[in-house]
Amino acid sequence: MPAEHINGILLFYLVEVTEVVTNTTWTFHAVQNHINIGPLHAYYTYRCRLAAFNSIGLGPFTAFFFVNSGEACKLGISDEITQYKDPGLTVFFF
Repeated sequence: MPAEHINGILLFYLVEVTEVVTNTTWTFHAVQNHINIGPLHAYYTYRCRLAAFNSIGLGPFTAFFFVNSGEACKLGISDEITQYKDPGLTVFFF
């Protein structure tokens, strides 16, 4: 049996993201080693943690780590209308 299958075959990562200011939490399933998260508020801090889910079940969560969103991009539609593109975020984990 390959070493990476000793605790069961990896099926996905469960990623938990919490907006620190509002304490709003989202949960995502990631089947790759990264996840794109958005829409987000500009210059906010997000608390994240993840756990592997395999054929045996959910493993333990990692320690919390913090990420910060960037600046929103201003989209000049016209002189009267201005929109902002939200600062999405890609979280990589290995």
